Amino acid sequence: MGLLDNFRKNWGAKKYTGIIAGGLPAGTRWGDMSFLKANDVSLYTNRAISRRAQKVGEIDFVVLDAKGAVIENDPILKVLNRPNKHFSKYDFWALNQTYIDVVGDSYVWMETNRKDAFSAKTITAMHILRPDLVKAVYVKGMLLHYEYSTPDGTVNYDADEVVHFYRPDPLNPLKGVSLLKAGIHAIQTEQQIGAYHARILENGGKIEGVMKFTTERLQPEQLQELKDGYEKEYADARNAGRPLFVGGDAAYQNLGLTPHEMAFMDAKKMTLEDIVIMTAVPKILLGSVDDVQFSNSDASMRMFLRETINPLLKALTSALTHKLTDDTKTISFIDPTPENIDEKLKQIASGVTNHYLTVNEAREMSELGLEPIEGGDTIMVPFNLLPLGKERFTTPAPGTDEKKLKSTIEHPLLDVDVRSMWADISVKRADAREEIFIKHLDNYFKEQMGRFVAAVSIDQKRVFRIKNLFDEVANATLEIRLGHSTLYPVLAEMAEAAGNDSMRLAGSTYGFNMTSDVTGWIDARTNVFMEKITATTFEKLKSEFQASFDAGESRPELVARIENTYGEITEWRSNLIARTEVHIASQYANMEGYKQAGLNIKIWVAVGDIHTRDSHYIMDGQERPIGMPFSNGLMFPGDPTGSAGEVINCRCTM
Repeated sequence: MGLLDNFRKNWGAKKYTGIIAGGLPAGTRWGDMSFLKANDVSLYTNRAISRRAQKVGEIDFVVLDAKGAVIENDPILKVLNRPNKHFSKYDFWALNQTYIDVVGDSYVWMETNRKDAFSAKTITAMHILRPDLVKAVYVKGMLLHYEYSTPDGTVNYDADEVVHFYRPDPLNPLKGVSLLKAGIHAIQTEQQIGAYHARILENGGKIEGVMKFTTERLQPEQLQELKDGYEKEYADARNAGRPLFVGGDAAYQNLGLTPHEMAFMDAKKMTLEDIVIMTAVPKILLGSVDDVQFSNSDASMRMFLRETINPLLKALTSALTHKLTDDTKTISFIDPTPENIDEKLKQIASGVTNHYLTVNEAREMSELGLEPIEGGDTIMVPFNLLPLGKERFTTPAPGTDEKKLKSTIEHPLLDVDVRSMWADISVKRADAREEIFIKHLDNYFKEQMGRFVAAVSIDQKRVFRIKNLFDEVANATLEIRLGHSTLYPVLAEMAEAAGNDSMRLAGSTYGFNMTSDVTGWIDARTNVFMEKITATTFEKLKSEFQASFDAGESRPELVARIENTYGEITEWRSNLIARTEVHIASQYANMEGYKQAGLNIKIWVAVGDIHTRDSHYIMDGQERPIGMPFSNGLMFPGDPTGSAGEVINCRCTM
């Protein structure tokens, strides 16, 4: 044996014969068991297959009827969600998908409680058969049964007892094909590269070169001395890269390739990309974080669920539906793909901005638990969105006879359908605002009642001039001030909302300005109706106090009279007050909103139902300059300067 042979024998790396013991070189015919082994030894492939299986195992089954409605607690859900006592739903369907991917086929035997061929059957459990041990037996082209051969023997299962899940092989449509078949080269490349470098580490290095000695032959003890010296000084990984110095007549010849020359990392990345293409699993899910940011990783996960897992779940449930149900039911699943929140918000914003979504539709789509709002069920468009060729309203020239004034455009509210829509919106908004106002008003009356009850009950020993007891406990100035502080902020907020509504109708892009004129008008109006409310309430209470005195009643009986009086107030007066005052404030702000938006005309809009006054119904569509009253003398619907017959319970708008 020559010197070089000795070096090769003692220091050479071990020869690697293939990715699996016994060799599975490219070009050989792979069987089901070989694919199962390949999945075990390929890191990237194993992780990718596991990711696919894990997500499929998380399936949420639902059963639908013929109309697509969910059937709650259908019996089949029980066995789908707990196939048998050995497997959870997650593990069972994950293993099923693993077999489909790796082998191409998966066979699930359905255990039933059927006693004979004539009795009804109910599936009680489902069991996965190892696919490489299953053989489909055909007779004259018809599937007869499945043979399941194990070390314990062979069992035959009828065709209708087994659900066959598979990825159809184009060359054999009744048989499945492994997902790994097209990627065998990538798997082998990964294994060859990994094994090569593993052997280097295992052997303490690799032959980078050969030392040749000019001496014809070294004695065994000389060779051993050189070997021991090399292992001591250079074989350890910490000494890698150090130059080797030898004495005597020796020459060094480079033989090996460096890791750079082998392009190890580039080859690994290329193999990873091949696995990604083969399995459709993003690199981030395989543990590769190169060039990964949150945005693209999040997008990758959504795409993986939508484009990879969703089709797998559809294939799974389609096979189950075909085998387990009749035409009246469908087995389906809840889509696991998360919504793209940013994209959804953009769609909502676009829908509202471009006028194809109502506000309430947008609030519902946001899935933030937002309640519908009053007036939010109608699509609103600004006043300045007019058909092409229409002119905008312009201010009349000086000297124009206002009585003969005609607008140079078609105001939206001149259209009877638009007026009807606007009236409906206004009524809904008014109803919602009235409910809010009533709550504050009733709370005020409740507190006022408490003050009267406390005043007549607080000190039983105090000597009152009983006949004038009401004058002792009543304070009109205080009640007006307290009522104003409670209700003015509510009316001011509603007026601002109404002003914004009218400005949006007029097409203004600006918000309503609560000027000092507006706030001053609301302030004065609040004082006026609080004075009227207080006077009416006190008059009623004073008569009750007098009646109690005349009847010689006790203080508890007087308290009962007080409580009964406020019960009547909150039962009918609160609604009337709320409707009147909310309407007045809203319509005043409505007119001010048109002014701020630059409109020069106003149009009366009647609700048009059975509660509408005949005189107001006739006025529907009446147009007037913004500074002139309507034909009934009102500047706006609900104008408090008009007669009570024109104002109370009016719901018209403009």
